[in-house]
Amino acid sequence: LFYGVHGRDLRECNSPSWFNPDEVSVVATILEKLIGKYKLDPKDIGVITPYRKQVEKLQQAMIIKNLNQVKIASVEEFQGQERKAIIISTVRSSGAYL
Repeated sequence: LFYGVHGRDLRECNSPSWFNPDEVSVVATILEKLIGKYKLDPKDIGVITPYRKQVEKLQQAMIIKNLNQVKIASVEEFQGQERKAIIISTVRSSGAYL
């Protein structure tokens, strides 16, 4: 399943890494459905993103929603691991890149 998010590509002044708050919100909604409606164990779900700042923003959102058992990491950190469900957060969503 592919779900396109027209969001904002942002960076904080102290970091070169990108994040997309709109995509963070969509990922959180999808995670809530996977856990609530489809009864997946949070430990069976992973979120992979190429940007460190997106990892941080997603982890913060999951702590607030008490879903911090979901594994959220970069591609390198996920190498060799498997989950029943994987969400890939690509972050950059500007129409200029399409």
